[in-house]
Amino acid sequence: IADAVLAGRPPLASCGGYDVWAQMDVTLPQDGLCHMPQVEYLQQIHDEAPHATFVMNTRNVTKWVRSMHGWSQFEERFVKCGTATRLNRTDEKSLETYFLNHVKMARNFVKRNPSHALVEVDIEDPAAGCIMSELF
Repeated sequence: IADAVLAGRPPLASCGGYDVWAQMDVTLPQDGLCHMPQVEYLQQIHDEAPHATFVMNTRNVTKWVRSMHGWSQFEERFVKCGTATRLNRTDEKSLETYFLNHVKMARNFVKRNPSHALVEVDIEDPAAGCIMSELF
């Protein structure tokens, strides 16, 4: 995706003829790979797919912070990928702010671009699977 955008091409078409793209980000600074297309290239994704449906998984912010701290080399990966993640510190308050700002950014983007649909799914809801199957 990053290579396509940097070359002036549409970001998704270069990935193949799929109907769904998920988990597009990669944070492997040791390999020079720090990309969060859903943040960095959101406008280009919109330009290519102006009627896309965005699915945003959400959860209790405190539990999200706890989960992130348990993720393999999280602090090193996210801080070293600071430009892509827009995160410079991984203390609890910074992570809470990051999470809440990301949710707000996604909601505001869809509000400004109403051709999109935004589906928010609380991943801790026991009915999340049923909700997704009903929607899709």
